Amino acid sequence: MRTEVVEQFFKQSRAAAKACVREVGKRAGLAGMMTLICSLAGYTASAAMIFVIIALAETVTLPMNRYGAKADSQMTPRKVGLLWLANCCLLLPYLAYGIVLSQSSSLPFVIAAYIWIFGILLHVSYTPDNLSFYSWPLVGLCGGASIAMLLMVANNPAFAAPTWQWIITAALFLLCGINVFSTMHWHRSTQATSVQARDTALSALNKLEALSGNDNLTGLMNWQMFEDAVKQAAREQGDITVFVIDVDGIKPIKDSYGHAAGDAMTCAVADRLRDLAGPNGFVGRLSDSAFGLACHDIGGPAQAQMQGDKIAFSLRQPLTHDNKRLNIGTCVGIAQLGKDIDSAVDLLSGADQAMALSRQDPDHRAIVFDKRAFPVRVTLKDRAVLLAAMQSGEILPYYQPKVCTETGKIMGFEALSRWQHPDRGLLSPMSFLPMIAELGLHSEFMLHTAAHVLDDIQTLVADDLDPGQVSINIPEVTLATVSGRTELSNLIDRYPDLRKYLTFEITEDVFIEHSSGIIRESIAAFHKAGVRISLDDFGTGFASFQHLRDLEFDELKLDTRFISDLGTDPAATVLIDGFLTIGDGLGVQVIAEGVEHEVQLEMLRKMGCKYAQGYYFGAAVAFPETHLRLMIADANFSSAHRRKSDAAQPRCNLTASCFANRIKCAMNGVAVSSARVAAYSLRVMPCFVSGRVM
Repeated sequence: MRTEVVEQFFKQSRAAAKACVREVGKRAGLAGMMTLICSLAGYTASAAMIFVIIALAETVTLPMNRYGAKADSQMTPRKVGLLWLANCCLLLPYLAYGIVLSQSSSLPFVIAAYIWIFGILLHVSYTPDNLSFYSWPLVGLCGGASIAMLLMVANNPAFAAPTWQWIITAALFLLCGINVFSTMHWHRSTQATSVQARDTALSALNKLEALSGNDNLTGLMNWQMFEDAVKQAAREQGDITVFVIDVDGIKPIKDSYGHAAGDAMTCAVADRLRDLAGPNGFVGRLSDSAFGLACHDIGGPAQAQMQGDKIAFSLRQPLTHDNKRLNIGTCVGIAQLGKDIDSAVDLLSGADQAMALSRQDPDHRAIVFDKRAFPVRVTLKDRAVLLAAMQSGEILPYYQPKVCTETGKIMGFEALSRWQHPDRGLLSPMSFLPMIAELGLHSEFMLHTAAHVLDDIQTLVADDLDPGQVSINIPEVTLATVSGRTELSNLIDRYPDLRKYLTFEITEDVFIEHSSGIIRESIAAFHKAGVRISLDDFGTGFASFQHLRDLEFDELKLDTRFISDLGTDPAATVLIDGFLTIGDGLGVQVIAEGVEHEVQLEMLRKMGCKYAQGYYFGAAVAFPETHLRLMIADANFSSAHRRKSDAAQPRCNLTASCFANRIKCAMNGVAVSSARVAAYSLRVMPCFVSGRVM
């Protein structure tokens, strides 16, 4: 084996060879310059001879240096020794220029000779690399050339001087040489210190990276390092299976037996997973109770399923701590790189989704991710599409009427959003509200809907139409955050005259959240500002009656499940009758949602329910049709109340000519296509003739 000194010699030889190759052009230029100067001093023949020697020497040493620069650590000592000797000898003809020029009787040429020699000395002594095996011999050659030049100048009659003056010159020359050698030694020491400091910094950085990339308790990879390892394995191997394991029971163990027991269980789980991973896998701790395991060469889904069951079985075996047998549960999700999953990010996401499904399984079986069996997760692209749909007006509020059960008059509307999708047609809220919830676009969606509702109300009021109470469903995030409340308040402040037409519908499950106190403050603030508050789906929550005591509501909306059971379940009748009594006692309006049949309407009338909503009175329609509906209903209601009730005659006095005039009026009042008006007319005519809506 090579000793450390020999290894350093080899490394310095490669560095010197690279430097010689890199500077060959500069040396050739300087040789040409010195040849010219020597010719001007009268030494043309000597200069030409030196130039030829340099050319031959460079021709011989250049291939050797190129070989040395590219050679690996397997260069033989003989080749390295030859390379060192060639580069040392290469310096001699360059020094010869100074020696020849120092023989001149012209002082400027002699000074030029010393400048040349000292330039070479500086170059070889202050090399940026620590090439001690090269720099010391080369400095020695430069010192020898300087001594020879000093002797030649001293013996030149043109520079005759007393001996003591040359002694002083020699002494200064000696001091200069000592300074050069001490500077080189200091430079080498400084370089060694710098290398040591760099090594120390790199060591500390490696330790820091190890700490930041590994879990402190178990020594496993943390989430980021595990994800990076999965990405690298996916690129290099192409065949990788990821298991995401969620461990149940560690927190109860900590709560019952202390943190030491919980930490011991966590480390035991990590040790078992290391054994299961084997030499072809790696393990990471993704969170307090979640672990990740990645392996190669598992096989297909069936083999992955078997391996997942093996992992679950191993981890479910009892663990012992302080002579106590402790049990934990596991859920295992599996994903494999293949045609359905082509990236490391999708691989981890798929395993996580499969783990969530394993948690829902009664037996907590290991589950392999299958893209066709899992719901498609929303992405940032879906977020951009939703925002663009709102900005372009594809998502707009549609209005379903709230009707007086006694007169059929429209008392208001509920704003229900619809998406006029360019490819999929008209989409109901259930087609996109879950995406809005998952992407956290509640605030943007609510403000978008509220702004359009207020604009539509303003249009109706400007046309001398009474929109009644228009309801907007307000999400929890708007009520539970100061920013959400402020944004909505700023919006309605821009329409101060329209507050009396606004109703905010709130489902009672929002009060169950941790921020219920802030929600109550928000509701009270909006109510104080003049906005009516409606408690939606009343009677289905956990504390309906408690909410009635704590907050002031203007309206209660009975859940559709109570209405659908009218006429078939006696309990529904009793409950609705009780709710109506409560509403009368509190002085609030009660609206029955989901009325679809005349039998339901008649029963509600008999029980004293004054307001209803549902498909029996009409589906939610876009604003142009709502505008037309309200104009016709307003005129029809005024006409119908001037007539006496006659069972044999239609309850509506809307003649064909009158209806045509109202349609004409509506078309002048709102921009809506004739085809849409005609289609709407065919839909609403039976309702007006039968007297359902006026």
